[in-house]
Amino acid sequence: MYQAPYNKNTDLGGVSARKTVLPVAVFIAVLHVIIVVLIFQINNTSSKLSMNMRAYNTYVSDATALIAGSSLRCETTNTFVLMPVLDNGQVNLYPLEAFAEEMGQGRTGSQVADRFRDYDVSKEAKKQIYQAGEHSDRLLETQLHAIALVDAVYPVPETRPFTDIPMAELTEEEKSMSDSDKLAVARNMILGTEYSAEKDGVSQSVAAAVGTLKEESGRQSATMRRRISILRILVWTVTITIILVLLIVFVMFYRLLIIPLYRFVRLIGLGQSVSESQGLKEVRLVASAYNDLLWQKDSLEEILKSAAEKDPGIKEMLEEAEKNMDEQT
Repeated sequence: MYQAPYNKNTDLGGVSARKTVLPVAVFIAVLHVIIVVLIFQINNTSSKLSMNMRAYNTYVSDATALIAGSSLRCETTNTFVLMPVLDNGQVNLYPLEAFAEEMGQGRTGSQVADRFRDYDVSKEAKKQIYQAGEHSDRLLETQLHAIALVDAVYPVPETRPFTDIPMAELTEEEKSMSDSDKLAVARNMILGTEYSAEKDGVSQSVAAAVGTLKEESGRQSATMRRRISILRILVWTVTITIILVLLIVFVMFYRLLIIPLYRFVRLIGLGQSVSESQGLKEVRLVASAYNDLLWQKDSLEEILKSAAEKDPGIKEMLEEAEKNMDEQT
């Protein structure tokens, strides 16, 4: 028979499920928020990486456009100055048509340099582009001067697209030159070492700028990729932490709730008392309440047996009740 302690301690100890679940739930919720923030950061950084790559592609394209435009103007100018008239005696206007069309493409040195002032690139890259632009603009001045000298000998029609070419103003001395001298001066301009040095200056400065731009793009892209990699590692770390926390909570509740209740059910079926020192605090309270009821039941049975020994009528009633219970079972 279960004997209730004389001075039973109401503090049974144990971990409270209510006080355990709430902090764990808050902790897991915070980890989920962290995962959401990390995923947002990954997407944001990936977007910046794509924008960075597109932007630098634009920068490199603009830089190479400067050398492409400069090269085309050099070729068309050389063709016109060295062969101003065709075999049929007509003015060779085809190179000038291409020259005029190129002038409208926005690829002159000053035009490209102006765009680079608004670009988010290093000072070094801008400096190299500005140098290339200065070389290209000096080439253009020489080309327009040479074309104007040839135009003074073989007039170009005052119609579009030729009017789009800003012809240089000849000096009085140049105007007074003979036609052959004007053509000779024009040829010397585009075949001279200074002109050649300016062309080399455009190529070298643009090549240096492209190299700098690619290096900057690679460095920034590498930094962003490292950031994305770190953020992904953090996401996996937080996710694994959530899984581990849930696993620990499951094991804890299995050991402190499921196993004690399983033992209680077996002992209660045998009418035996259960341990009040196992499981969660709530489980221990249930065990204590059951043991109290068991003690009260045993005490009542003792009282009835004692009374039955003194009163035959009570004894008969108890025997009749036991008989009815046996028949029902």
